[in-house]
Amino acid sequence: MKLWTRFWFRPTDDDVFVLLRTVLGAVVLIWAVTLLPDLHDFQGADGLVPDRRIRDWQFTFFRWFDGVGLALTLTWVGLVLGGIGMAVGRLIRVAAPLAALCLMTLQQDNPVISNAGDDLLRITVVYAAVVVVICRVDGVGRPLLGPRVESLRSTMPVWGLRLFQFQLTAIYVATVFKKWPGDTWQDGEAALWALQLVRLERFPVPDLIASSATMGKAMTWGALGLEILLPVLLWIPRTRRWGIVLGVGMHLSFAYAMRLGVFSVVMIVNYLSFLDAALVRRALAWRPGRAASAEAEPVSAGAAPAGRSDPVAHPTG
Repeated sequence: MKLWTRFWFRPTDDDVFVLLRTVLGAVVLIWAVTLLPDLHDFQGADGLVPDRRIRDWQFTFFRWFDGVGLALTLTWVGLVLGGIGMAVGRLIRVAAPLAALCLMTLQQDNPVISNAGDDLLRITVVYAAVVVVICRVDGVGRPLLGPRVESLRSTMPVWGLRLFQFQLTAIYVATVFKKWPGDTWQDGEAALWALQLVRLERFPVPDLIASSATMGKAMTWGALGLEILLPVLLWIPRTRRWGIVLGVGMHLSFAYAMRLGVFSVVMIVNYLSFLDAALVRRALAWRPGRAASAEAEPVSAGAAPAGRSDPVAHPTG
């Protein structure tokens, strides 16, 4: 019972969550801005899915409003305001739920244009909204930077980060089970097939890589092997930094080669939940011309002593 309580409910500094929430809010804002030029073409009665079918279990503002014209515009504005509030740390207990509800409304109104990255963004924003609503501490709603940061820093229960940690590692477990039976993955051809999809190409990949059977096998089996290892590397304290570096590097390579929407970005946002709180604090305290505040005592009672990693990252210890 003590181990269960420590794993889920021990206090930890809120710096990691505030960083994650801030970056996530910026991603929401960018997602909304990219949707704007085609908003009324994709959504609403004259959009791609004019015959809207709302299931009983779905939440959408368009269950009560027509979803066209002013209602659609106001939903988009609500998403923008929610993203801004999450990013700057203002009215966060209103902003995060608003962003989550507006995302659900727009994506459920027209699932045709949504991809895995959009779905992952929605789920991650919902998790952030749950944390800021349930964690009744000021720190989760504070700005990331600014003169008021020190006075608002506080502790939060570690379960607020566990949501993102479990989501990230569960994605790798699910994808491995889905890919493993595939012939192209077992034969080492999946990566080359992906690089031949011209409509998904973002930046050119050298022919030495994109046309080499040997490189294709290395990339295919390397990606599959890394997805098998990452859930282990991330949950073991001694290997966590390697897991973060390898995982983020993998998703950056995906983002370079292929247009995958916001998938790679949101995956990297979830990686922030595994960062060490002391490291985040030193990074935020750094200023040009002076040493970072590495020697400062942690604010929270749950923070680790100097020279040791923050307990937020330790799933069992």
